[in-house]
Amino acid sequence: DQQSVNFGTRYNEGFVMRPGANTIELSLRRLQTSDHKRNLDISQLARFMVFASDLHESVTLFLDNFRLEREPEPATNTTVRAFDFGPRGSSVMEGFVGVSETDRYDKARGWGWLAPRQLVAGDDELPDSLCRDYVRPEEGVEVTNTFVVDVPNGIYRVVECTRNPHLTDPYRGIDHDWWPDKDVWKEEILPKFPERVSRVTVTNGQITLAFTNVAVYWLAVLPPDSDWLESLNAARRREFYEKYFYLEPYKPSANPARIKLAAARGQTVSVFFSCTSGRPAATGLPADVKVNVRAVRLMERPVGRGVYRVEEMALMSPTNRPHARKFALTARVESTAKPGLYRGEVAGIPVELRIWPFELPSARTIDMTYGWYYDPSSDPAMRDREFRDMTEHGFNSVTAIKPVVRGDGSLDTRQADEFLAAAQRADVVGKHPVPIETLGIARRLSHLLGAAEFSEQFLPKYQRALVAFRDWTGGKAFPVLAYVVDEPCEQALNPWNRNFDDTRHYLQLHRAAGLRTVVTLTGDSSFGKSYLPLLSWLDIVSVHPTESSRRILDATRNGQPALWLYNAGMNRFTFGLLPWAAGATGRWEWNYEWWTQAYDPFARVDENAWSTGCGAVMPSPDGPVPTVAYENVRAGIDDYRYVFLIQRLIRQRKGGKADEAERFLEEIRGRIPRFLDGAPADEGTLDAWREKIAGFIVALGEEAERSRGTDSGRPSDPPQRP
Repeated sequence: DQQSVNFGTRYNEGFVMRPGANTIELSLRRLQTSDHKRNLDISQLARFMVFASDLHESVTLFLDNFRLEREPEPATNTTVRAFDFGPRGSSVMEGFVGVSETDRYDKARGWGWLAPRQLVAGDDELPDSLCRDYVRPEEGVEVTNTFVVDVPNGIYRVVECTRNPHLTDPYRGIDHDWWPDKDVWKEEILPKFPERVSRVTVTNGQITLAFTNVAVYWLAVLPPDSDWLESLNAARRREFYEKYFYLEPYKPSANPARIKLAAARGQTVSVFFSCTSGRPAATGLPADVKVNVRAVRLMERPVGRGVYRVEEMALMSPTNRPHARKFALTARVESTAKPGLYRGEVAGIPVELRIWPFELPSARTIDMTYGWYYDPSSDPAMRDREFRDMTEHGFNSVTAIKPVVRGDGSLDTRQADEFLAAAQRADVVGKHPVPIETLGIARRLSHLLGAAEFSEQFLPKYQRALVAFRDWTGGKAFPVLAYVVDEPCEQALNPWNRNFDDTRHYLQLHRAAGLRTVVTLTGDSSFGKSYLPLLSWLDIVSVHPTESSRRILDATRNGQPALWLYNAGMNRFTFGLLPWAAGATGRWEWNYEWWTQAYDPFARVDENAWSTGCGAVMPSPDGPVPTVAYENVRAGIDDYRYVFLIQRLIRQRKGGKADEAERFLEEIRGRIPRFLDGAPADEGTLDAWREKIAGFIVALGEEAERSRGTDSGRPSDPPQRP
């Protein structure tokens, strides 16, 4: 509008268009600026822009029939009273009257809330007109509100669709895999939004409904013999498939003629294949190789409003999964396994497994910090399972929970100490840096004091807290980093962001307290403001490996500050050879486990209405369940462990195979794109590179064996030829 001067002061919205006709609707009542400070003045609209991003090929769009429409008048029905709850201006199902959180009872209108208390409205935008939006109590509030409908005396059926928003089941839908003929409406929507039907006799001209701690989606009052409900559900089903659910075509990849695996002793490798009949089992591999076949859960996940994609998600037991079509073969090679070439079979596909005559260095000993942003379970036993899982997949650090600051600036470290002790027991914390957020300490202290950050009341207490933080972390057996600000930016700040000036001020305070620091930067600049001056105040800078971070990547080549990469994708390439080639010393990703109703494709967990969560694992009553992406991440970390080992052997020996191996590593480095914008190395190339590196490791081991003429101190056993 006329007051908009930048990104933060305008309204921004994203949407995904499906093939064919699309209708994009924006409610003018709900155009909030990106900094969340105001709504646009719809009487002063100045510009409407449509732009496309993330296009990987040419696309033709026909844009037509831009128009303003008045909100429809409330429907009138003498036999059925139907109400669709949600924010003012949100979609209203045809034949319903829209009800917001502020619509009080009006005798002339004949319906409304009686003295509503602490109500809010929300719109998840999925799954359909009736159940996408709702009215519910404010977060954390327990309250009863009453809704009234005036009707003539008589007998009625009352249909209510409500849910308790606080009683979410993270395992709901855990067995609801996708399959080609799945009726998503029947399998996913109807069970999630049940209709409660009751019979009511009215003698005073009014139906009064009390709602306690629930989200109200819709309700209807109808004659007892009406077939309206059946007609409504048929209309909703049509609307769902025509407007709210488009599934992109899915076809599993073809099986290879032969599966070829190679692993060092102690290593775990996985490969994926398709099978349309029965539960496949692997046969023929040696006893010292622990083999597991798991079903790959196929899940419909939204990528935009009403546009879904079948994604290969969790690796689960094939038991009771009759629709499974894709599977993972995982082989854990025990340290006692004999080197050689072994042959087996799975689902009629020949399997070759080569076991190398060496072990890879452990995650504790490598010079790369691998860590997760992590929100631990409230159950210590579940948290400990998650720690063990991280270690098993090659991780050696994790973001730790922060101490609790008191009003005088002192710290309560009991919970943080217990967390770190558990992480140490699981070997997920050892010698590598552990980041702990300190902006959260500042935010809590500001709240306790009722004083703004950097104010005269705030600063002395926060400085005391930083000194206490330094003294506490100085007694740890591992290095701790103060994670000062997450993704500073100049506009549309979230609670965890700060602008350049505030970030620099916080870094100055941390340096004065003698703390080592890390900040995540999204790029070289934010809205035209260069963030490179922050580097001189940092011990570690964590960035995306993209063109937008070119100058930061250039500036860190001398290791001052040290470079970490974060949120570069949960895949093999960006966890293995990319950080190695970039000269990074750390690799982090959001997030290990952050799932609410993880198996529900229509759950909303953050500001993106079509985001069903993110994470390397999915929850289960028995502990974390790995995803396909997580197994690919493990493969990337293993790639780095191979490189780390060969580089160590090259330093120990000069000439001959060592020089040849060094030249090969330089060749690989030259073929790896500097930015994610370039083409990553494919799986076949990564496999070939790893196999050649393994060959050099074996050859250097043989050279060392010959030069010593003894078994003493050898890095590995000589290879046993098949």
